[in-house]
Amino acid sequence: MRPKPLIVLILLLGWQAVDVAVHMATGQVELQRIVGSLVISAGALTFCLSNRDLLVLSGAVHLALNVVFLAQHGLANPASGALRAPLFVFVLVSLGLLFWLRQRRYNPES
Repeated sequence: MRPKPLIVLILLLGWQAVDVAVHMATGQVELQRIVGSLVISAGALTFCLSNRDLLVLSGAVHLALNVVFLAQHGLANPASGALRAPLFVFVLVSLGLLFWLRQRRYNPES
């Protein structure tokens, strides 16, 4: 059985909440990343309004904000020197869930 759009929406919103919570808990409040999470969440909520353009635009803005963050701050976390692997995981899963939501919303039988 394939998940309904509402389930995918809840997963996406929950994932964004976890991303923001991790930033807050670790004291790494990064404005571009948090705004990106808010933008993709708002775009996902537009699926209720059947607005495909805002859904896709929110994903593009989310990706762009994270790319700008990486351009400004680098691929490695200066505190640890480690690659920003969690960033890539959060962004890729977010975009994957957004794409899945779009597919469920606009192609419910596929």
